[in-house]
Amino acid sequence: MKSTKQVTENDNIKYEVEVVRAHAFSDTRTGFDAIVNGVKIFGLLYIEHEKGDFISFPSYKDKKGAKDDKGKDIYWNHVWFATDDELIKDIKAKIEALL
Repeated sequence: MKSTKQVTENDNIKYEVEVVRAHAFSDTRTGFDAIVNGVKIFGLLYIEHEKGDFISFPSYKDKKGAKDDKGKDIYWNHVWFATDDELIKDIKAKIEALL
């Protein structure tokens, strides 16, 4: 049986992020690839928003057509890592250096 570990804020995991490619789709959306703690992740999206900037992780639509309680399609992330404001600012600076 597989064992999974729930990551919490108290785990204090440090992420080393190297942005290796970036493409601005608009003034507020930039696609990028990154190496995070040695693992290359393709298809990340940096989004600048009035309520705060954030990272959107690669995802796929539920294959069985499942919907949430509001009737919207459900998407599942392929990969994710915990982010905070400091890490997001660091990633933004690395993206801007490539553009």
